[in-house]
Amino acid sequence: MRWVFVGTISSLLLILSLPALRDLFRFDSLPAGGIIIVTLAAVVSVLWFEAWKLFNLRKKPRYLYDRAFRNT
Repeated sequence: MRWVFVGTISSLLLILSLPALRDLFRFDSLPAGGIIIVTLAAVVSVLWFEAWKLFNLRKKPRYLYDRAFRNT
């Protein structure tokens, strides 16, 4: 699963950094402020979802978690 993440991020970085690929996909270069805003939005969205999962996991009995995620 990790290779999908690495491949996706690598492809996106190549497309955004190489002018030929940027022109092929009709992308425009992002200013530094735009990259910072997008990165912060991504971090915030992942963190709130992880907090939500942690909160909901604590409300459920432990045996339900073990039963659902047990390796078979």
